[in-house]
Amino acid sequence: MKKPKPSRLFLMSALCMVTYPAISTAMPGLVTEASVGAGYDSNIFHTPNKTYFDYFSGGVPTQKLQSGLFLPLDISIALNKEKKNPGAIFVDYNLGGDFYTDIAHKNANNWGQELGAGKFVSLAKPGENKRQLEARFFVHQESKLYIDPDSGDKKLSSKGEDVSEKYSYLSLGAESVLDMELNKQWDVDIGADIERFDFKTPVRGSEYDHTYFGAFADLSFTPMRRTKLKASMDFYSKFYDFREARDLTGSTVGKRPLLKYSYTDISLSWRQRFHKKLVTYLDYDFSQRRDLDVGYNDRTAQGVGVRALLDLTPALSTKFKVSYSKNEYPRALAFDTPASGLKKTYSRVYLNWSLDYEISKDMILEAVVKYYDTNTNDTRYDYERNVISVGVVKDW
Repeated sequence: MKKPKPSRLFLMSALCMVTYPAISTAMPGLVTEASVGAGYDSNIFHTPNKTYFDYFSGGVPTQKLQSGLFLPLDISIALNKEKKNPGAIFVDYNLGGDFYTDIAHKNANNWGQELGAGKFVSLAKPGENKRQLEARFFVHQESKLYIDPDSGDKKLSSKGEDVSEKYSYLSLGAESVLDMELNKQWDVDIGADIERFDFKTPVRGSEYDHTYFGAFADLSFTPMRRTKLKASMDFYSKFYDFREARDLTGSTVGKRPLLKYSYTDISLSWRQRFHKKLVTYLDYDFSQRRDLDVGYNDRTAQGVGVRALLDLTPALSTKFKVSYSKNEYPRALAFDTPASGLKKTYSRVYLNWSLDYEISKDMILEAVVKYYDTNTNDTRYDYERNVISVGVVKDW
């Protein structure tokens, strides 16, 4: 599929904003949200904090920390979806991305779009608690380059082949969710999904093509008016078409089995409203990945986070989030080679603060500050990054 240029994406979004009022009059079930703005990125290519020895090139890479401006864009359009009316057939479309203003940073441009369609079906009889099934089919396109974090150039294989399209893909999928309201305190969602990914990399051995299967369950409990507890469990698997599993030395040399992963994710959240103007969340996440060959890429991840939403005035509100996560790898090696002499370690601190000002009932001015601090002994991925952006969010 041919990629639209970033300038055309912004032209398309502007055209949607101009023509939407006339379209919405003819289609009353249509709901749209658009967000455009400008931002600053302190470490565009995630360049490592310090110099390191690259075991693959056999030398110390020359690093160039690059910063600059970017334009974030998000558009979502939905027809007959917001009210979730039983029997309604809906269509939705989402487009989002970041586009850097300096041509020298074009390799960092990234965007994705998704078009979906589905139907809501009520399984409850009149007078019974809500039991509604949502079934949806979708097509998704993602454009993101695999780049060298030291230079910002397109990534090459050990043979000098261009593998920069490694993360760009087109996928087709289907998902279904059963929403059940057991009573005024308990709510359960059960779902399943399948997705087929077709990545663009033409170089054999670098393909990420795979099939994804998943199932999940969400349980919400409201013991008191101001308190809500939520637990989520996800089980999913990825089966790769060409990517080979690593042996216990981190190597894929020779004939190796195809890579297969299975995942178990658990999330717990406690929502507490202390005041009509203040809501807080306490989050815990657990994730386990199993490499179904010899277990080289087995990984256990845990994370904790705190979120807060505060209304400062009727028109001004702020949000804050801080989280810490840590991954444990019982077998994986730093740089995926025994030469490093190190078992891989990884942790991350993430901060997000935003300030929203309500210009009108359907328009918000938003300022966002993000901070990333990734720490790992695989120093190719050890970096810090600050992102600051200001934008306008418009609803129709």
